[in-house]
Amino acid sequence: MKKAFSLTEIALVVFLIVVLAAVLFPLNIIDRNQAQRIATWKSFYPQLLYGFDLMQKDIPNFLNAYKYDTKLSGTIFFDKFVSYMNSDFYLKEKDYLKYRHKFYNGKIVNRYSKYRANEFVKLKNGMILAFAETDRQENAELPIGFLFVDLDGKCSRNLIGRDVFVVKMFADHLEPFGYGLSIQDMKEDCSPVGSGLDCAAYYLLGGSF
Repeated sequence: MKKAFSLTEIALVVFLIVVLAAVLFPLNIIDRNQAQRIATWKSFYPQLLYGFDLMQKDIPNFLNAYKYDTKLSGTIFFDKFVSYMNSDFYLKEKDYLKYRHKFYNGKIVNRYSKYRANEFVKLKNGMILAFAETDRQENAELPIGFLFVDLDGKCSRNLIGRDVFVVKMFADHLEPFGYGLSIQDMKEDCSPVGSGLDCAAYYLLGGSF
């Protein structure tokens, strides 16, 4: 006679299947969502370059002034740039008091951090561009500011390196954060223990998550 499985054994197998599904299914969703964000970032970055190229051709004297005059307003530079990005409308900081970026490792970007954005623009596609001006008073080689591209708007956790990518804005070019570093260095920062800043260049260069 063949011995059948007991009710306890069947229940145990079903329980294990349910547990595995509960663990693996959300991770699969997270991976798919992140893969989509990376694909969106890789397709959107050329649009940033295109907008900057239009600005260079249209107002070259404006950009040249920023190369040498470190006292010029970064906010005005940002406003000029987004005017070439088909921005829908501007969102004042008071409308976004509860909207803050965090680093990949979950640490809050505090109010004194140079990565704390205080200018926001919402694009027609729902993305948010944010800007943090740098202090160039003693070093003209520093970027004019940091451009934050939030692919999901307010719909997610706003983690740098996950749904937010950072670009350095210079007077004559844009540069994704992490550019010039080794792939290994970028990968270490583009992780749950890093800041996530270098993810911008890491993913553009084909890095995996």
